[in-house]
Amino acid sequence: LPLRLEPFPPSRAARRRPPPAMSLSLGLVSGAGPLSPGQRSAAAHAALLFASLTFSVWNVLADVFPQRRGNALLLCTLRDGTALAVLHAANLLASLRGAQDVGCEAVVAAPKGLREWALVGAVGLTGPFIGPLATLLCVAWASADVAGILNALTPAVTAVLAVALRLERATVLLALGLLLGTAAGVLAVRATGAQSDHPAQNYALGVVAGAVMATAQAIFLIAAKPLLQPTNKRPAMGAALVTRSAYAVAFAASSASLLLLALARGWAEALRGLADTSELWLALYSGVVCAALNYTLITWANKFLPATVCALYGVMQPPLTAIIAFCVKGEQLTVWGYVSMALAIASLVVVSFDRSRSAASAAALDAPPGLPGRPHGARIANGGVGREPLM
Repeated sequence: LPLRLEPFPPSRAARRRPPPAMSLSLGLVSGAGPLSPGQRSAAAHAALLFASLTFSVWNVLADVFPQRRGNALLLCTLRDGTALAVLHAANLLASLRGAQDVGCEAVVAAPKGLREWALVGAVGLTGPFIGPLATLLCVAWASADVAGILNALTPAVTAVLAVALRLERATVLLALGLLLGTAAGVLAVRATGAQSDHPAQNYALGVVAGAVMATAQAIFLIAAKPLLQPTNKRPAMGAALVTRSAYAVAFAASSASLLLLALARGWAEALRGLADTSELWLALYSGVVCAALNYTLITWANKFLPATVCALYGVMQPPLTAIIAFCVKGEQLTVWGYVSMALAIASLVVVSFDRSRSAASAAALDAPPGLPGRPHGARIANGGVGREPLM
């Protein structure tokens, strides 16, 4: 007799699962979503633009409270602790809402081996900890203008590392886009017309801190790339998991640094400014928005966009800061400010077009012969060198 197999009715837990078409916020946690490649690219650009905008808001807020009395390590510790608490709360909320039932990559994926744990440490120490701390020191020892100029060099440093590690290819359009982006950052700072009145020794230390800032931000983007890609031992790690692990490292580093400061100079110096309300508000905003939310968005966008494109959004902060300052404080926009905005947008367009064209060319070369996108008899140039990352 023919057998007729009927599927089992779905369980109560399965009926409570979220539909496959998850929202973008839940997709950030799971590391996957229903978006097409084009939609993912557009969403990644939107996420980076939002991060640049909210970073610019923090710049304006920090300028509104110029007489802050807290030290940089205290602010970093409060920020990292707030970010870590928010990220863990978001992970718990996603678990309660059933994100694990749909195969949440942030749950099933984890770093494998010493190399990947070293990458997690590098991601946590560079982007969330050393980068912001070096920015604060650069502003304190040199000026905000110097910090803005050196921040504009981050895309160039990122491109050098990406090309050296064979994550990306060096092209003329890439060099042109990076040149436009660097010029945009420099001109945006030139538009303020402010001068530094710090001593020469402190100014030199501020320049060194700014160079460390640019390098740390570049290493953060490069080191996170392998963690966001699947391997033969694990699936791709979700952006929320990478960010949460990074801020666990950052909070440990900032807390240890604050403890060393307290042992060296006393708790009064280490906790200086803790009772300042403006300091606490800045720490809360930077922890929730700039750290937890923005770094999750940047990490998620870094999974789908080249690292150089993600780094170029940093040059959007000076023009956006000028626009927000114009709207909030009535500061006038200069001709240099308008020119810097145009150059920043042009650099993003040029580099995004060049990277998308390079990705399409690489995909066509890597496709098996006879499949659409690759002609018969086509060979991978240079034995595939330029597409396999070293990290």
